[in-house]
Amino acid sequence: MSDGGLSTRRLDVGVTRCAAWAAAMLVSVLVGGCSSDETETVAVPPEDSCRYALDGVCDEPRNCAFGSDSTDCDQACAEDYTPAIAAACDFDEPEPEPPLDDPGSHGSGGPGGIWDGVLQARGPSGPNEQVNRYYRIYVPPGYDPEKPTPLLYVMGGFRVHYWSLAGDTEFNRLADLNNFIVAYLQAQWVEYGQFGWLFNWWTYRQEFSPSEWSECPDLDYLQQLSAELKGLYNIDRTRIFASGHSRGGAMSAIFAFELPQLIAGMLPTSGFFTPNDYTARIAELNPARKVSAVIIHGTADPDVPVSESDALHDTLLATGHLDWEQVLYLRIPGATHSWQPQYHQQAWTFLSERPLPLELAAP
Repeated sequence: MSDGGLSTRRLDVGVTRCAAWAAAMLVSVLVGGCSSDETETVAVPPEDSCRYALDGVCDEPRNCAFGSDSTDCDQACAEDYTPAIAAACDFDEPEPEPPLDDPGSHGSGGPGGIWDGVLQARGPSGPNEQVNRYYRIYVPPGYDPEKPTPLLYVMGGFRVHYWSLAGDTEFNRLADLNNFIVAYLQAQWVEYGQFGWLFNWWTYRQEFSPSEWSECPDLDYLQQLSAELKGLYNIDRTRIFASGHSRGGAMSAIFAFELPQLIAGMLPTSGFFTPNDYTARIAELNPARKVSAVIIHGTADPDVPVSESDALHDTLLATGHLDWEQVLYLRIPGATHSWQPQYHQQAWTFLSERPLPLELAAP
């Protein structure tokens, strides 16, 4: 490639003296040792500046520095590639562009295992209020930064700390088996009336200002975290899912419908959707974008009645947001108000087979 007669690769990439020596060794040219203080980056010389340039022979790196016998080496690499000029050809090879259908975010590489983080996001009083929001990340041992990797957001219920979520859900084990990253989200720590200080998801519009769903503080939290994780890891932008229990289950639906460019599907367990009028909100939204869903609820739930998930399921179908192929409703006889990890593999398989169309996925 060229720009005004100069190779763009040659302009963007420097060569270290040590790297040049290593390349020369590939063609059996001994130029001496290389110490640690010789690895500073040096400028790439102009094209065809070598005294042996334009003689019809690629003289890099035997007699010419990388990038200084460009015309001869470009022609040799195109017409008569041999091991003797491999280093020169590799130096001149442009960086491959990601294919157009590549869903990966191509993050630079984040920490492995389990780690905790904090970020700043808007608070309930409006955009001018910034608060700390916390999260815990689990990266499975099989994570490969070269491969786009799905991501699952997990939210606990009212007053639940994220410390208990891995054990309650068994999602770490599921991530090991299916190779996806898990982000355990922390609701905001607030003083909440008669209950005192606790962790609370902003699932009711009257609890934040302005009282529009687009202004929900948790949406800003998720967007900030999404950008952070996409920069750290190679996230599959078409396979990001939101799961939650109880109030966290309600929030998983809010995430899916308010941020359809980020969330491919939802997994609410024992969630509620009518007390905060969210089924009415779903009916108002344009159903053109199909959001996949696995809904889990026990028929003996004493805290959030199973009729809440019935209402969500019926609303999704009646409004055209889903059809029968995009929703799985696990209505469990006798189950109470708890996560149901025995169904999570089935839920994950269902959701991961229904990705977000790439053209709709946020960068």
